[in-house]
Amino acid sequence: MAILTHLPGIEVTINVNGRALSEHRERQLIDPPETISRYVEVQSEQHFEVHIRTSPGAVRAAGHKFFVHVDGNKTDWGLVEPRHCISGPKISISAGTHRREGLTRPYKFNVFTTDDDGSKERTKHTTQLGTIEVRIHTVSTVERLPAAPHPAARERTFAPGVPSPHEPLAEKAVKFQELSHTVG
Repeated sequence: MAILTHLPGIEVTINVNGRALSEHRERQLIDPPETISRYVEVQSEQHFEVHIRTSPGAVRAAGHKFFVHVDGNKTDWGLVEPRHCISGPKISISAGTHRREGLTRPYKFNVFTTDDDGSKERTKHTTQLGTIEVRIHTVSTVERLPAAPHPAARERTFAPGVPSPHEPLAEKAVKFQELSHTVG
């Protein structure tokens, strides 16, 4: 599980079939400040979830807001306030991309193929393929929204240029990148 030293009590895991995946750290990698990087090994075609566990006492100020980015696209977000952790840890689960009211497309690890020719135009969008990023921010105030918030309140951003897992990518363009999944 990824744990930041300056955010004790907040843990992030990637789960498949109800189990947290084993994480690996690349020894040569030096993380930027306030960042932690881990790698997971999976089989293709598996659905996954992002679990964010907040222990009691870990929430500062009015709470913390988290944003989940998969393949470089913001796919989910949430807010944890101190009141959420009174009786025990709060586990926030991001299981997929929200498409419409009540509809979620689950996250899935896909296989990408490469060849010598591949689509160079489509390949330029691969720099963040295979990444799962959780950004956590402390919030100082929390404004209550109406019971039925405006649809833009949970606006998502998507990159229309992300290639389909069924289209080959130019091998030279993705060399030395870990490509394992996509949302979509």
